[in-house]
Amino acid sequence: MTGFVLKIAANSAPCITKGSRKDMPTTKEHLVGMFSKVMAGTVTREEGAMFLNFLARDNPSETARELGDLISNPPAGMSAKTILHTAAISRNRAFIAILVANLDSADEGIASLSAEELAGLRSAESRNALIEHLGNESDYTRRACATALLRFDDGVDILKRHILTHPDPLCRRTSVSVLVEAGKKGVECLLDVLNSDNSGAVASSAQALVKSDLSDGDMARVFQALINAGDRGGDPCVITDLLKIAASLGRKAKGYEEYIMAFSDHPSEEVRNEASRTLIEIRA
Repeated sequence: MTGFVLKIAANSAPCITKGSRKDMPTTKEHLVGMFSKVMAGTVTREEGAMFLNFLARDNPSETARELGDLISNPPAGMSAKTILHTAAISRNRAFIAILVANLDSADEGIASLSAEELAGLRSAESRNALIEHLGNESDYTRRACATALLRFDDGVDILKRHILTHPDPLCRRTSVSVLVEAGKKGVECLLDVLNSDNSGAVASSAQALVKSDLSDGDMARVFQALINAGDRGGDPCVITDLLKIAASLGRKAKGYEEYIMAFSDHPSEEVRNEASRTLIEIRA
């Protein structure tokens, strides 16, 4: 054991004398004593993380349980975020469950920090936990997990798959908005979604792309998706959503009028009406 760990172990909590016997501090007392020093600045978080690993070496389940309790109910003067972050940087597998559990925290900051730290672990377990929480009822938890997943090499593909398969439009919309905020790679992913015949996924993506500043190349992909949908006899709802993107482009889409006119005699009245409105918008 290193010198500073010995020092923390010796001073984190006093021995309690009962009669002629001295009882060693409990795990909770050690933790409270150590985090008091972290908050006071006499022990760094990194040193605290090493001490957590020392405690967990002999009793990982008790250490994890007491840590979880401290995060849920931090003593006066202690920060739940500091406790959580110290546990995270210990990189101890015994504490992964604490991070996963706090994705459901009522505190947005705690949930966001948990997602960020899980992404930092780069493990299959942490990745799966983040994916599972893309369907969480809390918007800030979904957003934090979607953002964290972008740190993985296949993060964009994970969110694309979620958009294409999740039945809840609110959950899809969160992943879509995170992709839009991710810049070019996110927008390109949403443009790929437009070529699916999944009306829910296309609708969610289209709503976001309508508000985006699309490049000339992006516009070409929108209209190619529109023609593809028409050629395969796609869902009228999909075609309508694609036409709405075209309408949002206004005069920038003037060179694509013939693509839109191709839907003027579509069997669906909804598509025909949307095509007429789109032509009015881009000719204005």
